[in-house]
Amino acid sequence: MTSSAATRGARSRPAIWIALGLGLGLGFAASGRAQEPAADAESVADTVFVRIALVDVTVTDRAGRVIEDLEADDFVLKVDGRVVPIVHFEPASPNTREPAGGESDPDRLSSATPATPGSRSEAPTLVLYLDDDNTPNHLRSRVLGDLLGSLEEVAPRVVVAQRLRGLRFSPALTSLADVRDHVAGLGEPSAKALVDSRGRSRTTQELATSHELCLLNPGCEPCEDNWGDLMATARNHAVAEERRTAETVGALAEVVSAVSGLDGRKVLVWVSAGIPLRPAIEAFAYVGELCEAYRSDAEAETMREILSYDESGRLHQVAAHANSHRVTVIAVDSAGLRAGLSAAVDFATAEIRPSMRNDNISSANLQSSLGIVAQGTGGRAITNDNRPGAAVVAAVDQAAIGYVLGFSLEGPPSGRQHLVDVDLASSRRRGLLVRHRENVRDKTLDERLFDHLVATLYLGETENPLGASVDLRDGSVELGRSFWEIPIGIRVPVENLRPTTGAPPSLRVWLTADGPGGWRSKMRQESFPVGEVAGELRLVVRMELPEGENRIAVGIREETTGATSRLVLETAVPP
Repeated sequence: MTSSAATRGARSRPAIWIALGLGLGLGFAASGRAQEPAADAESVADTVFVRIALVDVTVTDRAGRVIEDLEADDFVLKVDGRVVPIVHFEPASPNTREPAGGESDPDRLSSATPATPGSRSEAPTLVLYLDDDNTPNHLRSRVLGDLLGSLEEVAPRVVVAQRLRGLRFSPALTSLADVRDHVAGLGEPSAKALVDSRGRSRTTQELATSHELCLLNPGCEPCEDNWGDLMATARNHAVAEERRTAETVGALAEVVSAVSGLDGRKVLVWVSAGIPLRPAIEAFAYVGELCEAYRSDAEAETMREILSYDESGRLHQVAAHANSHRVTVIAVDSAGLRAGLSAAVDFATAEIRPSMRNDNISSANLQSSLGIVAQGTGGRAITNDNRPGAAVVAAVDQAAIGYVLGFSLEGPPSGRQHLVDVDLASSRRRGLLVRHRENVRDKTLDERLFDHLVATLYLGETENPLGASVDLRDGSVELGRSFWEIPIGIRVPVENLRPTTGAPPSLRVWLTADGPGGWRSKMRQESFPVGEVAGELRLVVRMELPEGENRIAVGIREETTGATSRLVLETAVPP
């Protein structure tokens, strides 16, 4: 449903089409009059495409109940600080799940079924993302036990994604039994997750030992003679935490890209033990606690170190990436109610033992990162909850029943990110909470093609309007260090490459691959002019792949018409 402004624009000229860019360019869906055939050639020449960016909005009262009776005039939409017209409006989707006690299949995940693909009445796909490189097994088991008991209330289909030395995805699962079976077959989280989870404890013990040894040594001036050792230990921890954050955020971005190829709305439930917003903040703060009585500038020096480590930019970037795909993130802190070091018995004296304040700093640091990503996408972070299932259901419901506001985009796709703010008109503002995406990205064609191919690589989402085929060719070359150069053959029937406009066809091919141990290739692409070829166009593109099982995604696009095929080739290397 469009607003009155959009409707008036459509009526003023019969040949103007309003194109709604779902996910800012993941594909344009013509709305309303766009599906009517053109009356004559002149009207076709008059056609204009108006690109519209969509913003998902949820409004709740103080009790968390979704407000479903608002109209476009009740909202104020700002883009880059400027109030803009709402040219497209979709009301809140009703909650279509059957009430408790109704007759339904007890094994089906939800009775909410889509009316038409892409419609707002379609229940979202829930992506359950298990960050198992970052979540110890005992935490994952507890959270999953509660979540799986709640999934039947959430969505008609679930995709399970697991990060464990690489990314793995399930197909779309439509029954709770299938979800349980798939989760039961997953490998346990890596030992690295447990080691990383103990990083704070290990570093704190090292700092305490250094300080104690200096106190016991008559020739050592505490926090002067050992100051360099204390700061080096904290900095080493910060570097390790920086690396962990970069890996975690990178994997989350890959998950978002992969699920972008799924139809309809997506709600990503990210189960993680948290990542540091400021790496090693608790270690530097602990040094400040140890040295407060011995060094007058201890607090200032440790604060300077704390401020030099900041991962907020990375986190905001991944939130913006999710927004560009209209993916709402619900972050679940798998640690639940955290136990701190202030009550630990491993420290000799109260002077050495970390304070409760230090515990609070550590917890807030890990949970803030989850909040930045979740709230930046219009979702929420669920923390300090050992049984998060009910909160997840409520958060998914809120995300699924939201409004959609649209604003016009000018010019060709620019790749620019636009800051968005949504508020209510003063007459409706009292006691209501507005959640919305904080930004939208006007994605370029190359960005959209890249994201679609990542979805093909991980989820097997293929299409083949060009009738293309891919296979391995002879001539593999060993490169050393367990890598080979593999020739990949591509065949396309020439009859599928002839644009009706008479313009000469041009072909673009781009590839990416996923290999053993989470290895991922860089995206590569090549362009090929299509000359006078009869029957079948044959191309060979060479890729460097590691030894072992590899999965290759190949995109083939005819540039004049935009027809695009996306295919998957699985192979062992060497062949």
